[in-house]
Amino acid sequence: MWTAPSDRERALNGKATGLPLLVRSVLGVGGAVSGALKPGQTETVNLHLRNFRTHQQTHHIEIHTPRGLMAEPTILEGSLSGESRRAFPIRIRAAFDTAPGLRVVALDVTLNGQRYGERFDFVVGVGGGR
Repeated sequence: MWTAPSDRERALNGKATGLPLLVRSVLGVGGAVSGALKPGQTETVNLHLRNFRTHQQTHHIEIHTPRGLMAEPTILEGSLSGESRRAFPIRIRAAFDTAPGLRVVALDVTLNGQRYGERFDFVVGVGGGR
């Protein structure tokens, strides 16, 4: 699901920092899928990267999941041409024993060899039942 960035996100992520814009996908909270991810279920979300610069940028993004959630892949590594975008599918799985509730999945970002840390995230809703 691709959503337009808010003014705050544009100000934090935009051309001033040179970071690609990571558009947050929301799973199970009225976003990418209807209803919440059930324990044992797997869904795919698309993480959108955007390079605002005119030259190529390399990225290394580690996907940090909280207890009870798993991501595949756990690392996104590659490059984006100048002024380009790309969507990366990420499979999110809830363990069978995961309690219902909202979980934040953090994205630890390194660009062109410089680590910026967990600057971006997305929310996964986990519901009850199987």
